[in-house]
Amino acid sequence: MNSTRALRLGLTLGLLVISTHGTAFAKGLPVAIKKSDLAHVVKSTSIDTIRAMEKGLSKAAFKAKLTSALRSPEGLKQTFPGLLGVLMKGLVGTKSLPGKIVPVGFDDHIENTGVVRIGKDDKGRMRSIQTIIDLDDAGLAPAGLEAVSIGTALMQAGFHQHILDKAFKAFASAATGAERGPLEVDGPKWGKLERKWIAKNTKADKRDGKETISFKHEDRAPAKEYDVIVDAAKRNPVLDGYELLDVATHSKIGGGSGGLVEYQVLARDRDTDETRVFLLKERTRPGASQLGIGQPTTGTRIARLEKGLWKDVPKDVFFYLHDVSLPGRKGAVDFLVRDKLAIVGNVAKNVKDKATAVQVASLYGREHAGQFGALRKKELAAWMKGSTSSVSDAYSTLRDKLRTELETWSDRGR
Repeated sequence: MNSTRALRLGLTLGLLVISTHGTAFAKGLPVAIKKSDLAHVVKSTSIDTIRAMEKGLSKAAFKAKLTSALRSPEGLKQTFPGLLGVLMKGLVGTKSLPGKIVPVGFDDHIENTGVVRIGKDDKGRMRSIQTIIDLDDAGLAPAGLEAVSIGTALMQAGFHQHILDKAFKAFASAATGAERGPLEVDGPKWGKLERKWIAKNTKADKRDGKETISFKHEDRAPAKEYDVIVDAAKRNPVLDGYELLDVATHSKIGGGSGGLVEYQVLARDRDTDETRVFLLKERTRPGASQLGIGQPTTGTRIARLEKGLWKDVPKDVFFYLHDVSLPGRKGAVDFLVRDKLAIVGNVAKNVKDKATAVQVASLYGREHAGQFGALRKKELAAWMKGSTSSVSDAYSTLRDKLRTELETWSDRGR
């Protein structure tokens, strides 16, 4: 080993501290991420980089998804969450990305926060928490990545700098506070909310001579796909407790779900007679996997993330449906399933409201209280402000570069 390499290795190891939980984080005051830290990654990132993360999409679906993502400042980050992992990978374990390696939401923006019902207390009352509601791209990462992710999302949303400064301070205040985890709230009147949704979106139907209900506005899945989903549900320990009433196709062009296979399933709980709606989304590699950090296996992923972010593991809010053999599709497909009526998105009706930015930043900060070592509020807020600006600029540069590249790009995917 030459002396230069040995020196670099020694400096890197000197920055890492191993906690009692086996997670690594940088010691000392953080150093704000600079544009120069990301310049080489931006330069080497191309449309082919993104295509490699979206192998399951057809050529047409991928190009439509990318074109949609490039239309707005926040499009790349929200549509391809894994890009944040590509940008941050080289900073893991350095002073530029502080905090313990812990469960993070990763795909952070205002719309991915809301209220979740997590079950009844010992008096039979429904408990609700205000928290991160989208776990599709969540995973293990330095806690500092959460700060950069939500900070960048707020900046791309167009909030003025004085509002952003308040948001950075709110995150830092919560992250250096004593209370970690989601806020327990009264939440909506769940039963009334669910009955209202069912009344608005379903219709009376008759099948095999029996009175039932079906979706009013969704396209029913083709017969072969319908039967495949029903058979797969019977093998699932959660869905097996439900009678499936209808299966509909559900797809989007833009956003992180663009081009993925999705279904909505209308079901009735055999024990309680309650009607539920489950959203099935084709499983892809979480964005956090692009960091190069070991991630939980599929079998333990959801429970570990819920425990880390929610402090509870409700049995039927998020779960997987495995080995679904869809007609015309090579190989089996896994679906990430969520109970659509157990989640109310957005912590405020107006996501552009300046108070919302501060509230959401504080919400994300609470999830990481105690995970930044001895950092003080002022130090963390200053690091977050500088780092967010550099990451946001990197996305802007990358967006301009990709728009130019798309004019002559040829897809060599499937």
